[in-house]
Amino acid sequence: MDEVSLTSREAILYSALINMAVGFVLGLIPFFFGYFNKEMKLGTIAILISTLGGAALGIFISIPAAVIFT
Repeated sequence: MDEVSLTSREAILYSALINMAVGFVLGLIPFFFGYFNKEMKLGTIAILISTLGGAALGIFISIPAAVIFT
């Protein structure tokens, strides 16, 4: 088998995409709380902050954002 090699730019991009996906999944929790409590604006803000925060700093922003908005 051939070795898999990534450039540093690709590694950072893949890491950010994985963290963004984790942030999105965590952001679904306050989003659905907002949906069922008729607070769609707050739920939408929560999912955006969790997703973008996840891309920037990973779970260090995603988890606190999900907890705060829930």
